[in-house]
Amino acid sequence: MLLIQRELYDLEDRYKKAMMTNAHLDNEKQALKYEADRLRDQVDDMTEQTTELQRELRDKTRVCSHTTQSLLNIIGSVLKEMVLCKKLLC
Repeated sequence: MLLIQRELYDLEDRYKKAMMTNAHLDNEKQALKYEADRLRDQVDDMTEQTTELQRELRDKTRVCSHTTQSLLNIIGSVLKEMVLCKKLLC
């Protein structure tokens, strides 16, 4: 009878430990799910920011190219005027 009680006690103890382990693992699983969701949201936000920054870069590159072309045209005009003035002065 004592042996059966001892075995019952051991089984109950193992059961309690298993339940505690399961609860711990479940908590850990929930924490990891939360972290994965948080990281997924962070990746989504960064993807949106990257897309927006790429669009802004394209727009600013286009403006810069137009400005550079305009500046080159002005420089060309000024140089032509200088050559003309030099011819007139000589």
